[in-house]
Amino acid sequence: FAHECSAAMKESCGCLGRLAEVMMKWKFFVIGGWALAICALGPFAPGFAQAATVTVEPPSGTDGYDALMQYKRYFPHLALTADYSGLLQVASGRVLDTPGLAEFSDELLRQLNETGQLTQYLSNTTLAELYAPLGSLAPDFSSQFVSKDGRTMIFAWSIDEEPGSKPAVEAHHRFSGIFDKLVQDRLPEISFYGTQSVAAVTDAATIAAEHDMALADGIALPISALVLWYVVRSGRLLLIPLATLVTSAAVSFGLLYFLSLVVDVQVITPPLCMSLLIAMSVDYSLFLLTRFREELLKLGVGGEDAAISIESVQEAIKSTMTTSGATILLSGFTLLTAFAFLAVIPVDLIGSLGQGACLTLGLMVVVNLTLAPALLAAAPVFFGRAASQQRSGARWARSLVGDRSASAPVGWQWVAKITTLFPWNIVWFAIVTAVSVGVSIAVLQMKTTDDLEQDIPTGDKLFTLQQELTGAFSSRTMPYNILLMPKDTSVAILSAPFFQAVAKLLAAVEQDIITNMPEAKESEFNFLPYQTGRQPIPFQALQALCGIPRAEPAPIVEDSTVERQLSSTVSDMCHFMLDTQTSTDNYLLHQPEAMTGTLTALGIEVLGERGFVFLDTVRDAFAKHAPRYGVQYSIGGMGPYFLDMVTVVYAYLPAMAAGTIVVSVIFVGIAFRSVIIPLRSIVSNSLSLGFTYGLAVHVYQYGALDFLGIRNLSGDYHALPWIVPVVQFFCLIGICLDYDIFLLTRVSEYRAQGMDPRVAIRKGVVSTGGIITAAGVVMAIAFGALIFSSLMQLAVMGFALVVAVLYDTFIVRSIVNPALMSLLGRWNWWPGELSKPHYGFDEDPDLAGTASALSMQTC
Repeated sequence: FAHECSAAMKESCGCLGRLAEVMMKWKFFVIGGWALAICALGPFAPGFAQAATVTVEPPSGTDGYDALMQYKRYFPHLALTADYSGLLQVASGRVLDTPGLAEFSDELLRQLNETGQLTQYLSNTTLAELYAPLGSLAPDFSSQFVSKDGRTMIFAWSIDEEPGSKPAVEAHHRFSGIFDKLVQDRLPEISFYGTQSVAAVTDAATIAAEHDMALADGIALPISALVLWYVVRSGRLLLIPLATLVTSAAVSFGLLYFLSLVVDVQVITPPLCMSLLIAMSVDYSLFLLTRFREELLKLGVGGEDAAISIESVQEAIKSTMTTSGATILLSGFTLLTAFAFLAVIPVDLIGSLGQGACLTLGLMVVVNLTLAPALLAAAPVFFGRAASQQRSGARWARSLVGDRSASAPVGWQWVAKITTLFPWNIVWFAIVTAVSVGVSIAVLQMKTTDDLEQDIPTGDKLFTLQQELTGAFSSRTMPYNILLMPKDTSVAILSAPFFQAVAKLLAAVEQDIITNMPEAKESEFNFLPYQTGRQPIPFQALQALCGIPRAEPAPIVEDSTVERQLSSTVSDMCHFMLDTQTSTDNYLLHQPEAMTGTLTALGIEVLGERGFVFLDTVRDAFAKHAPRYGVQYSIGGMGPYFLDMVTVVYAYLPAMAAGTIVVSVIFVGIAFRSVIIPLRSIVSNSLSLGFTYGLAVHVYQYGALDFLGIRNLSGDYHALPWIVPVVQFFCLIGICLDYDIFLLTRVSEYRAQGMDPRVAIRKGVVSTGGIITAAGVVMAIAFGALIFSSLMQLAVMGFALVVAVLYDTFIVRSIVNPALMSLLGRWNWWPGELSKPHYGFDEDPDLAGTASALSMQTC
C-alpha cells in the first residue's frame, strides 16, 4: 500500500498494516482483554473525580519551600495546616452587641476541642479576656476579627492537616455542623453565617467538578453522536465509537484514580480530561470510519443487497489503519508531546493535569488502533454492509474515489479553489494574519489572578461567604507568617537585645513597603516586639509581668516555681503570648530558638497581580535590612506559598513551551520528510494561539462581553485565572496540530499519487473538509459544555478551547493552511521526494492547461 499512504510515512504505515493484521487475527482476545480491563478498572473510575483537591505547597528550591521547612521545624502548628474561619453577620448594628456572644465563643471552643483535632482557636472575645491583665496596654484585636462597619466578625481555628486533604475536608463537615447548629440555637439575631476554609473550597469544587463532568457528558455525548451519525449515516457504525469511548473512559479514569493516590489532582483535571476524551475519541472515530467506508468503496463493495466478502472488509480495515491509523498515531504523538511537557513541571497541581491528559490520550490512541479494527473484523458483514450502503455519506465517499456519478461537496470545492488561486491566496492570508495579530496584541497586557472565588461554584453559599469575607476583611484571612531568629546564636530570643533588633528591623521593612508600594501602606505587623499603630509592651515590662528568666541554656529551671507565683489569669496570658509566638512549649522551662509574627497585606489582592509585587517588596526589604540588625528570617504563609508555586510554573513555561514546539516540529518534519511543513505549521498555529489568548484577554480582562450579563463570560476579575494561560498553551498546540496533520496526510497522499501540488491541496481540502468540520464541531461542543461550569476556572478554560477549535477549524485549516501551501507549491515537501518536479506537473494548473484535469478531480 505504498501509494495509499504518503511516501513520507511508509514505515509507519507498514507497521500499522501489520498491527491491523494481528488485531484481526486475535480479534476476540483483543476484545476480551479490553472487556477485562473495563471490569477491573471501571469500578475505580468514579473515584478519580472525587480525589480532586486544592493544594498550595510551594515547590522545592523556592523561598516559600525553605520557609515552610523552617515552620515545620520550629512552629509545626503554623506550617501547612488547615485553617478555618467561622463568620457571623448581623443585618444592622454591631455584631459585638449580640447577646450571648461570649458564651457562644466559649461553647464553640469546647465543642471544637471535643473533636480532638483542634490545635489553635482565636476570637475577639477570647483574646480580649486573655489579655485583660494588661489593662490599657492590652492590644486591640477587633480589627483582626471585626469588620470596619462592625456588622461582621470571624472566629479562627486550625488543625494539623494539609489544607485541602481528605481529613481536612472531613473535619470541615464536622466543624461546619457544629458552628451552624450553635448559631441557630444561641444567636437568633445573626442574619448570615457559615464556615470557610481551603478544605471547604476543595469540597465544593470537587462536587462541582463531578457535576460539570455529568453536564459535559449530557450535552456533548448526544450532540456528538448526532454529528457522527450525520457523517457516517449508520447506527451500526456508531457502536464502534461508543465502544472505544466507554473503554477509554473506564480504563483511563480507573488508572487515574490510582495516580491520584500518589500525587495531588487539581479540581479541573477530571472534567478537562473527560472533555478531551469525548472530543478526541469522536475525532478519531470520524477519521477511521469515514476512511473505512472510502476503502470499501475503492474495493467496489456497495449496495444494500451487495455481497460482502470477509476478505474485502479485512482489506479495507488494513488500508484504513495504514492511512487514518497513521493520522491518529501522528496526532496522538503531538498531543502526548504537549501534555508530557506539561506533566514535567515540578508542581503537582499542574503536573497531575499533564499526567492525566497523557494517560487518557495515550490510552485512547491505543484503544482506537486495537479495539476498533478488532470490532470491525469480529462482525465484518454487519459493519461492512452498514458502511457501504447507498446513503449520502457513501455517495460523498464515492466522489473521493473517482466515481464521476457522485459529486463532491460544492461548498468545499469553492473553498479549495478560492483559497489556493493566486493572488487571492495572498489576500486571504494577509487578512487573517492582520485580524489575528490585531486581536493578539492584547496578550501583552495580560494579567492573571487566583481569587479564591474562581475556585468556588457560583450560587453556592460558600461563594457568598467568600465575598463577604473579602469585602469585610480584605486580606486579613491570609496573612504572611514571618519567622525570625538571631544570627548570633548566643543572643536569646526572649531578651532585650533581640526585641530591640526585631523592632528596628520591622520598622525599616514597614518604611520600605510604604515608600515602594504606597497602596499597601496600611499593612499591619503583629509581633511581640513590634505592632503597627500600637506601642508594644517593653521587654523589661513583659519580663517582669511574666517572670521571664534570664537567658540561659535550656532548660532554664527545673520546676515551675515562677509560674506558681503568677496569678492564673496572668499565667494563661503569658503562656499564650510567649508559647505561641516563640518556638517553645513552656517559656519558663525552655529557651525558644525562633520567634514568629504576622504581616497582613491591606490595600492589595494577596493572590492577584499586585500580590507578586508585594511579596517581592517584602522579601527585598528583609534582605536589605535583616543583616544590619543581625536577624535571620523566613517568610511563609498561604500567600507566599501559592505565589511561589505560580512563579515556578511560569518560570518553567517558556522552556516547556519551546520544548513542545521543537519536539513537535522535529516529529512532524520526520513524518513528512520536510523542513517546510513544520515551519508552516508554526506560523498557522501561532495565529490560532495569538487570536485565542487575545480574545480571552478582551473578554475576561477588559469585559468585552459584559453587556451579556453572563458571569462566565464577564470581566469581573479583570484578569484570567492563573492556570488557564498555562494549560491552554499545551492543549492548543496539540489540538491545532491534530487537524493540520489530518489535512497534510491527505494532501501528501494525493501528491504521492503524482498529482500537481495545487491539485493535491485542493483535493485534500475537499476530501477532509466535511470530516474536519464535523470533528471541530464535536470538539467545540465537548469543550463548550465547560463554559456552563459553576467553576470560573473551567468556564474560562472551556471558552478558550472553544475559540481555538472553531478558529482553527473554520479559519486556519480552511483558509490559512491551503493558502500558504498553495504559495509554497512543491516546496512544501522540501527536501523530501515529494518536492521533486517529476511528481505531477510543477506549475500552476490554471496557467498550464490542466484545468480539465482539475475540474475532473476537484472542481
